[in-house]
Amino acid sequence: MHQLQQSDFLNIASCDFQHITWPLVITQTGFTWTKNTGSLVLAMSKKHVLEANKNNHVNAIICPEKLHRFCQKPCIISDQAESIFFSLHNRLSTKSHQNYIDDFAQISASAHIEPGVCIAENVIIEANCYIGSGSTIKQNAYIGPNTIIGSQGMLPKNILGQKTHIQHLGGVIIEEHCVIHASSNISKALHYGDHTLVGARSHLGIQVNIAHDVTVGENCEISGQTIIAGRASIGDHVWIGANVTVSNWVTIGDHASIKLGSTVINDVASYQEVSGNFAINHKKNLLSHALKLQGKA
Repeated sequence: MHQLQQSDFLNIASCDFQHITWPLVITQTGFTWTKNTGSLVLAMSKKHVLEANKNNHVNAIICPEKLHRFCQKPCIISDQAESIFFSLHNRLSTKSHQNYIDDFAQISASAHIEPGVCIAENVIIEANCYIGSGSTIKQNAYIGPNTIIGSQGMLPKNILGQKTHIQHLGGVIIEEHCVIHASSNISKALHYGDHTLVGARSHLGIQVNIAHDVTVGENCEISGQTIIAGRASIGDHVWIGANVTVSNWVTIGDHASIKLGSTVINDVASYQEVSGNFAINHKKNLLSHALKLQGKA
């Protein structure tokens, strides 16, 4: 729990206040759709202000001057709203955690386990793995050698003229019976109480990179050297070929198929097959390729 005074905001940048009783009590920073009670959120669009207004988990909103008239909650108003929000985010003290490691987990002596990790029964963690704080690995999961679970993802922000890394304070959940092969990376979520998620019985190939706040559904196959960028959402029973890039915020529906080497920048519907750079309907892509080979396109 954090009790913030006016000076905590004014020491960062010039700002005004609306509907606030001091001290302002918050638990953490969060997105406007947060499910964590007592959150302070950043709203840089009217859509996000309205979303925060309706969210009972939001205690206060930081937004630019042009949006404050839409705020119905305690509001910090500044043309440097993003700088104020991420400065406070980085300053919040980390929570203390204790480990829970089941007696039947098999963990290599060379693996590094940070405080605040939960590892269930029959989990196997191979050599030279790093398991970061806030990570939960459920029963019968396999973590291949040199894999990182719970890394700091890349999120640079320009705060008062200086490029600054934004601390990732959330966690990772690896559901039961997942298989994550060698040298993969899964970054933790940005905010406390949020998690990057890999669903039950999903398999990740060698050198797969899953960014912060991604959700991977159940029974997925993600082939080697694939990159899933921040906040993307992958449905259940999805197949993704080798060396695919999925852009941030993209949603891929259940049972979709992404062919190898694709670059996906748009949502993919359930059961749809796509390929190419940028990825389009796979059959249409094959036809276009065949016509080129025949000199008809």
